[in-house]
Amino acid sequence: MREKPAIAVLFASLAVASVSAHQLARAESPAPTASGLPSEGKQDLSASTSQSGDYAQTDWNLFSTLEGAELVDSTGERSAKLVDVILDSTGRIDHLVVGTGIAALAMTQRRLDTRELPTPGAEGGLTLPLTSEQIGALPEIKDFKPETWSAAAIVGAEISDGSISIKDLRFAPGQVDRVILAAGNELFSSNRAHEVPFAELQISGSPNEPSVKLSEAGSKQLGMQ
Repeated sequence: MREKPAIAVLFASLAVASVSAHQLARAESPAPTASGLPSEGKQDLSASTSQSGDYAQTDWNLFSTLEGAELVDSTGERSAKLVDVILDSTGRIDHLVVGTGIAALAMTQRRLDTRELPTPGAEGGLTLPLTSEQIGALPEIKDFKPETWSAAAIVGAEISDGSISIKDLRFAPGQVDRVILAAGNELFSSNRAHEVPFAELQISGSPNEPSVKLSEAGSKQLGMQ
């Protein structure tokens, strides 16, 4: 009978130790976020953009993102699409090709004389300081200007023996800054090392069917010489 108080004290001590350990574990675990997950377990969506090296396909400075983007007029209406960017021999923007119309087969290509790319909108698309009526009144494109090149035609063009092709064009304000190259259909493992300045391209042929070579300096950058 005298041993019962000692046993009771022992069980009470074990219960207190168990509660203290549980409280300590909760204090050391990450605090829950609004999603109900601990902060360490919450997915980082900022790193989910499709990338390979420094190549991000959601970058509005890339032609692959610009091509086909909806154009939002000054009233907020999506009334056209960006079809192409026409470049001069130095890579500067000569004008934009804007497509109007509902169906792709019935789309009318119009010329927008500007040396700059449209501004990305807050809700997607590219904004133009024009009304839909002004966009529809832009002159239709009948042919290319002399000594100009279609960005859409340059992308995909093969270089040298065809083992290297142009994957994309990276724009800076008013011009193409660099050219992103691919081996076959795959990007190089290090895009920063395999982007060459547009000035290193030697382009000939017609505006919509260009023949592209790399200059000696550009070839050396890729280890082709």
